[in-house]
Amino acid sequence: MAECPTKVLGFVFSSASQQWRAIASRSWGDLNPYMNPVTEHNSLLHRNYAYGCFYWHLSQFPCRPNLITLDMTRMEFSPINPPFNHSIEEFTTVELGNNRCGIFMFGSSQFDGAEGYVLHLFSADTQNLDEGANEWVLENEVLLPHSSDPTNNGMLGVADGKLFLQTTEVVEVKVGSAIVFYQRKTEFGCISLDCKTLQLQRVQGMVHDRSRIGKKLGASVFEL
Repeated sequence: MAECPTKVLGFVFSSASQQWRAIASRSWGDLNPYMNPVTEHNSLLHRNYAYGCFYWHLSQFPCRPNLITLDMTRMEFSPINPPFNHSIEEFTTVELGNNRCGIFMFGSSQFDGAEGYVLHLFSADTQNLDEGANEWVLENEVLLPHSSDPTNNGMLGVADGKLFLQTTEVVEVKVGSAIVFYQRKTEFGCISLDCKTLQLQRVQGMVHDRSRIGKKLGASVFEL
C-alpha cells in the first residue's frame, strides 16, 4: 500500500509468477468526497479483513470519515457508506456466515433502562455493499462492563470467533499508614466477546510487549 498526496496505490505480489501486480489507483476524492483532493498525512486507519476484502477507516480531520474496501478478487478499491447516523471511528469487522459481514462499533445507548456505553453490531450482505449504498442493519448491542468509557478502551481484533477488547481503568491505591493518601494507577486488562452468543468473558492475561499495548492482535491471549 502507498498513500500518495492525491491517491492511494496498491501492489500484490504473486508467488507463482514472482512478480508484482499494480491495483488500479483511486483518488482520495473518489473514495471520500468530503476530503481535500490533496493530503499530506496518513489517512487510512484501523485495517480489518473479512471475506476476501480489506477495510479501512478513511478520514482527514476535520473532514467527515468514510469506509473504503479493497476487494482482493476484483483487485479494486471502492468506498462504502458507514452505518446510518453513526460516526466511524474505531471499528472491527467479523465474518458472520452466509456472506454477511459484521462490523463492531463503540457507541452510547439507553440499554435496558440505563444509560451506558455499548458495542453496536451491524451487518450487511457483502454483495449489497456497492458504492453509495447503505445496507447496514443493526443486529444487536452489548453493554460494556461497568459502562466503560470507550475512549479508555480499544479493539484488538477478532480471533477464533471472538472480539478481543483492551480495557483501561484508572484506580486509586491507598498509600501510607500514618498519613493516608491515594495514588492514581492505570491498570490494563482484556475481555473477549463471542461474536455469535455475544457473551462477554474476562481474559486472564495477554503475552505482549508492554510498549505496544493497544496494538491489533498479534499477541497471545489466555481466557479464564
